[in-house]
Amino acid sequence: IDLVADDTPALRATFIGAAPPPSQMYWRGPVLWDFDGRSWTAVEWSRSMGRPDTVPGSKRYEYVLEIEPTERNQLVALELPLAAPPGSQLGKDFSLRSDEPLNGITRWRMHSALQTTLATDPSHTDLHPALRRLALRLPEGYNPRTRALADTWRREAGPSTAASDNAIVKRALAWIRADFAYTLDTPLLGRNTVDEFLFDEKAGFCEHYSGAFVVLMRSAGIPARVVTGYVGGYRNPVGDYWLVRRSDAHAWAEIWLDDRGWVRVDPT
Repeated sequence: IDLVADDTPALRATFIGAAPPPSQMYWRGPVLWDFDGRSWTAVEWSRSMGRPDTVPGSKRYEYVLEIEPTERNQLVALELPLAAPPGSQLGKDFSLRSDEPLNGITRWRMHSALQTTLATDPSHTDLHPALRRLALRLPEGYNPRTRALADTWRREAGPSTAASDNAIVKRALAWIRADFAYTLDTPLLGRNTVDEFLFDEKAGFCEHYSGAFVVLMRSAGIPARVVTGYVGGYRNPVGDYWLVRRSDAHAWAEIWLDDRGWVRVDPT
């Protein structure tokens, strides 16, 4: 919430050639896999697992990022980055980390492709077993109403296939868009945060929506994870660059569909 009121710059992007529309400017940062019932965290070992599991789209962009200091190693990039620029590492979940902490303004030349096209590479048609387990894992004893709803939806949709999983995703999004509202004025949720958000409050901001959506998907047997970063940008015509502010911080979700790989879903 603090970031929403912070209008200071987070990064500046200068595109070499065409720029994507602002609605497609998802600036990917930490990918969160672990949920302990209260909070989401990243995993550090994804950068040692080889190339990512999704074929990026064919629409590609070259650009230079000027990133403000954060004192951390986490980088952001227009998703999906195609390779790690010198001085950084690309994780299997397309997260980028700098070899050194970002203690000053740094410049990075990057290439990205919009997410995603149909995965035609046979090696991208199955999710690594360790990642599948991680992307389905939920702590025991939390959010029983969400689990019960997901069980009902799974029985009605049938065994897990790309088609039945996609039907559950569409059902969840239709429910959210019909019955939920966006607000920053939310009460502190209790032990079963997802249950309280989905069934009691039905209002919140991007962290509520993305986290609850991922828990709902995992409860239905669909691998899912939370992605954080920024969305959008403001073009400065004088300098011909795009400014992204800290107030543009955002969180969204990704789900795994066997015929497509990881697919972005923004339920907010």
